[in-house]
Amino acid sequence: MQELKKRIKAIHKTLPENRQKAQQRIEASQELQHQDRVSPIFKEGDHVYRHLGQLSKSHSAKLQPKWDGPYVITKALGNGAYLLQTIEVPSRRLKTPINGSHLQLAQFEAIEI
Repeated sequence: MQELKKRIKAIHKTLPENRQKAQQRIEASQELQHQDRVSPIFKEGDHVYRHLGQLSKSHSAKLQPKWDGPYVITKALGNGAYLLQTIEVPSRRLKTPINGSHLQLAQFEAIEI
């Protein structure tokens, strides 16, 4: 019985330190998971391409373009959702918001005339 009491006291002494270490491991793990889920942040006026995800399920369209656009971001709705509009004249606005994980920033090169 004395041996059991000694073990309980030893565990009780190390408990706060073990809890702190476990909490730190949990926080580090959650931060890594959060970094994997976060979509890129775009701002209004950015030119982006939209991923055509439905094509990935079709074998007949595997040689078709995977990206559509460019589009201009007209409004950031929060939680990674954006409203897009074409850059063509006359421009048309897409009806449904697009998640930022399906967008890629458009890189334009300057052309000298």
